[in-house]
Amino acid sequence: MTTKERMVRSQTSSNLGEAVNGEFGDIDIVRATGMVGQSNPIGVSLWRLKYAGDSAEFPKVVTALAEMLAKRNVKYTDALLLAFNAVKHYVDDVCKPCVGRGYDIIPGTPVLSDQICTHCRGAGRAPFEHTGDESEWLEVTISRMEREVAGAVMKKLAAELDF
Repeated sequence: MTTKERMVRSQTSSNLGEAVNGEFGDIDIVRATGMVGQSNPIGVSLWRLKYAGDSAEFPKVVTALAEMLAKRNVKYTDALLLAFNAVKHYVDDVCKPCVGRGYDIIPGTPVLSDQICTHCRGAGRAPFEHTGDESEWLEVTISRMEREVAGAVMKKLAAELDF
C-alpha cells in the first residue's frame, strides 16, 4: 500500500487504536494530519476533499480560495466562480476519453491501444482549461498545497521514527 493510500485510508478508518510493535497505526497518521492542519487548514481540506471523499470540505475550500483570489484584486463573485471550477476540476481530473489510463481505447472494445491519449497526452488527467492568469494561479496554488500537506505529514511521521 502506498503512503498516499495509507494516509487516505486512515482518514476514514474505524480502527483508531494505538498500533503495536512500534508500527504506525491509522491514529498516528490522523494525528500528523491534524498537526499539519494547524498550519495549512485549506491544504488538509483539499486533501480530504479529493482523497477521502469528504464533500463537506468543498464549500470551505471554494470560499478560502475565492478569498485568496479577492486579495489578488479579483472581484469576489468572479473569484467564487473561478475557485468553484478549479476545485471541481481538482476533485474530478480523470481524463474521460482514456479513463485515466493515458492511452486511447480501441473503438468498440474495452482494450487499450498503443497510442497515447491525445486529450491528456498520456497523463491520465484531464487538462485544466485556463481562462487567464487567475485560473493558472489557482491550479498552481492547489497543487502546491497538496504537495505541502503530503510532505508535512511525512515529516511529522518521520520525526516519530527516531532515525
